[in-house]
Amino acid sequence: MNNCTLSQREVRIATIELQLRDLAALRAACWLLRWELRAGQRTYRAFGRPGQPCAHAIGVPGCAFEIGLIDQGGHWLPAWDAGPAPDLDAALGPRGLNLWRSYLRETIRRASQPRGHTFNQHTDIGGVLRVRIGGSLSQHSAHVRMAADGATSLWTFGPGAWEAFRYLGEALGRLDDACLSDGEPDDPVSR
Repeated sequence: MNNCTLSQREVRIATIELQLRDLAALRAACWLLRWELRAGQRTYRAFGRPGQPCAHAIGVPGCAFEIGLIDQGGHWLPAWDAGPAPDLDAALGPRGLNLWRSYLRETIRRASQPRGHTFNQHTDIGGVLRVRIGGSLSQHSAHVRMAADGATSLWTFGPGAWEAFRYLGEALGRLDDACLSDGEPDDPVSR
């Protein structure tokens, strides 16, 4: 843990390395994108290399090639090669950002609702996805932020908030140590 000063309102920041861990959340994320998770499909179609090995695959309507989910021991890494056909790359967005964002939203929904937390989301003009999580009776809140380049972080606000919202980082992937901070993110979604 970094030694940062604390203000009246405790703010903690941690980076998250997103990992596709939850097959049910991934299935729902694909459904929202109108894609098909093909659980148990052991090969995926890639440009010039049909039959690439994988643990699962994702089919995108109108695309000749698929997304393979490669087993990384506890999570899956998406892999694809659309070659000169731009359709799969267009559907995925830069670095697969559309898949990652859909998975992030669905994982947050599934993790926060059983705890009585609600969330809302906003994508700002710079392409930063900001998801605010809180409870109606709660004195604290959290934000999960995903930059346009995919960098993801968890911000918690208020005494005890880190303990209340740490589950978000753990559900989304590998959570780095938090830094205590004086400030808060520039966020149009009010606390």
